[in-house]
Amino acid sequence: MAPLDAEHFVQDVTIEQDGRTVASLKGRLPDDRWVDIRVPAGSAAEGSRIVVEFGGPGRLCFANPMTGTPRGARGRRNVIVLVLDSLQPKQVGCYQGTRPNESVTPHIDGFFADGIRFGNAYAQGEWTLPSVSSMMTGLYAIQHGNYNPHEASRRIPPRIPTVAELLRRAGYKTLGYSTGRRFVPTYGHYRGFDRFFYSDWHKPFIGSHITTSAIEFMASHRDEPFFCF
Repeated sequence: MAPLDAEHFVQDVTIEQDGRTVASLKGRLPDDRWVDIRVPAGSAAEGSRIVVEFGGPGRLCFANPMTGTPRGARGRRNVIVLVLDSLQPKQVGCYQGTRPNESVTPHIDGFFADGIRFGNAYAQGEWTLPSVSSMMTGLYAIQHGNYNPHEASRRIPPRIPTVAELLRRAGYKTLGYSTGRRFVPTYGHYRGFDRFFYSDWHKPFIGSHITTSAIEFMASHRDEPFFCF
């Protein structure tokens, strides 16, 4: 689905099937691409009634419906990686013992209150490109070679598999989303992703576009294991 035109936005989409909410997207829908939504199939004999509600002055278009049989994750964990470029430990409340009412990262602090926090972690490069490439390959920068500032040398060698490629081979659905100029298809980072979105760093981006894309992807593949980076 997608807004009918870019001048009239659509936001906060909810889809109900036979009176039960089966999908929802918060925030404004992107006006430059289609958004996939998956809903469970009803009985072929009885059929289903689907109701779509949304806010904003725009209208929605629907196209290319497809059917499929969910394979099921069968206990396989989903993997979500959030990267905050240039974030330092001194800026995160749970690393500094900051009181909740004084922290500037209350949501991060709350999430890791019941999680595992690594206090002895190091980046594999002093800038973004080699660090992200190490995340994608599990190798030191000297091994994957994607650290040379010369444009022609910036690419993960095809012989080195990325984590997205390995997970996709294992049956995972994969999504990549980048708003930075050092995590882009040019450097080989797109390999292994079923869908890869790149927001031009020269242009301002809306944070809700990222969350909407991720939520839409996870909702569409909720019956399958997925990897989001």
